[in-house]
Amino acid sequence: QNAVCTACDTGKFKQVDGDQSCTMCGEGKYAPGGGSTACSLCPQNFTSNDERTGCECQTGFEATEQQQEGQLDSKASWCAGCSSGYYKNVSGSSRCSPCEAGKFSPSVSSTSCTACEAGKSSSQSAASSSAACSLCGVGKFSGNGSLSCSKCNAPFGHVCGQGSATSAGVKCGVHLFCRGGESGAIPLTVVVVGAMGFLVSVAMLLIMARGADQKCDGKSCRSNKVKKLDCQNSSTRIL
Repeated sequence: QNAVCTACDTGKFKQVDGDQSCTMCGEGKYAPGGGSTACSLCPQNFTSNDERTGCECQTGFEATEQQQEGQLDSKASWCAGCSSGYYKNVSGSSRCSPCEAGKFSPSVSSTSCTACEAGKSSSQSAASSSAACSLCGVGKFSGNGSLSCSKCNAPFGHVCGQGSATSAGVKCGVHLFCRGGESGAIPLTVVVVGAMGFLVSVAMLLIMARGADQKCDGKSCRSNKVKKLDCQNSSTRIL
């Protein structure tokens, strides 16, 4: 009894006689009609669809307006690469998508966007350059691909300098004073000089307060030459 032969389905081919089954076309190739003995190669910037029955724009490329309108003649059915700042990670006739805020794409035909590095942020979408990523200011930090910088929570003795990548910051140098949190670093010399000035001011206030409270014969002596002289000449002891 003779076997019944049927044509290969679309997307498949068979190039030798015999009882072998038809084989699906490989990636980038297609067989638009049944009974194919070979597969056709997709044009440049195209790839085969899942069924291998036709071609579609490959990742990183989008259908032109002519193709989306169904004008599939040989001159108009081209796939154009995504512009910088855009990407496309699936094949098909869909359009390229803008890079999300916190990311950028400097090249054309991109299949993905690059995240801003830690310590930087960007609120701009469809960014085409790393220049869109700005350094975090002092007291703030960010991780990879951040839209904005957040306040640091650095422990005492640590500081988040410009472009910090962690909320804990880094340990202060020996010549710096760091309160922690989102505070910046202060040169230790400034702290010492400020502390000394504060102590001197307090001491002067204490001396002035004691002089104002001195008594002579039960009466307060004020800081004028006459009363100070009276107090010094008095037989009553100055407290």
